[in-house]
Amino acid sequence: MLAVLGCDVVQPGTHRVVVRATRDGAPISGVAITEGGLLIGETGEDGALRLDAERPEGATLELVARCPDDLRARPDHLRGRVRAWSRRDAEGRVSTPPLEFEVRCERRVRDVVVVVDAGRPDLDVQVDGHVVARTDVAGLAHVAIEQPPGQRFVVRIDTSAHPDLAPPNPEQRFTVGAEDEVFYWSRPFEADREESVASAEPSRRRRGRRGGGGIERLR
Repeated sequence: MLAVLGCDVVQPGTHRVVVRATRDGAPISGVAITEGGLLIGETGEDGALRLDAERPEGATLELVARCPDDLRARPDHLRGRVRAWSRRDAEGRVSTPPLEFEVRCERRVRDVVVVVDAGRPDLDVQVDGHVVARTDVAGLAHVAIEQPPGQRFVVRIDTSAHPDLAPPNPEQRFTVGAEDEVFYWSRPFEADREESVASAEPSRRRRGRRGGGGIERLR
């Protein structure tokens, strides 16, 4: 049996369990904790849910965390063993440390920006086969998408209307990381299908904060 604590006193035969949830390092309320499909409780304003677990010594406790709105819990499955060992605090009092779980609530998708530097104007830029941007007079195009972490996507510069450019239809694969990111991809062309000497490898830099500042060109 699991029960939400109504006081700070641990009853005999029970074990203290604490679940702490954060978002971007700050406590988050409303994170639902279930056991066997049954709701036990939700984290409060301090981001914590304190429970009493009636379990035999060494028993395994398995909980599931569910974050609110469009957030996902990492980890979402919590597993640990309850133990009734004792320790003394700085004043010599005996206390039993709780079984603690840490949960991070993260956005299910990340903001990804790709700065394409083709060095040529009026070239369509595609993401997974769909035109999403066009290079400007400076040969630059900015692509902004939302994708879940781990998702892979392909950016391609369409040269079908310019058969004199080499290499034809260059593309670059990207993988979305755990944070918002900005990619800079330099892909200059040479006419008459001469071999390009520019590198197609993208540079990557993590954004300091979501929505802050402009896009920084990396070389």
